[in-house]
Amino acid sequence: FMITWGDKNYTSFPSWRDGTGQEMLSGVPVGSSINPLLLNTGRGRTIRKAFHLNTLSAYRLQPSSPLIQAGLDLFSLFGIDQGSRDFYGNKSPLGGRFDIGAHEFNPR
Repeated sequence: FMITWGDKNYTSFPSWRDGTGQEMLSGVPVGSSINPLLLNTGRGRTIRKAFHLNTLSAYRLQPSSPLIQAGLDLFSLFGIDQGSRDFYGNKSPLGGRFDIGAHEFNPR
């Protein structure tokens, strides 16, 4: 892990967050650096037509992903409309909270 921010280098996510104040909300850390547990990371195929984007199943969340139900409600916090559907067309949020990322996990 390495982030260069201005003239400083940070070798961990917590040190970068503490040193820059990024990924904080009202003084509480909200960001993380964890394995998202995607179905098949790096194995997505080339998509040649935009209407096939929803077939990129390699980037869907696994049932045990720590990103499920871990997202922020950006509309209530900042007035940013997150929309009502995820990248794959699923209703979002499911289960009361948003998932982090482009996929809203559906256990069904």
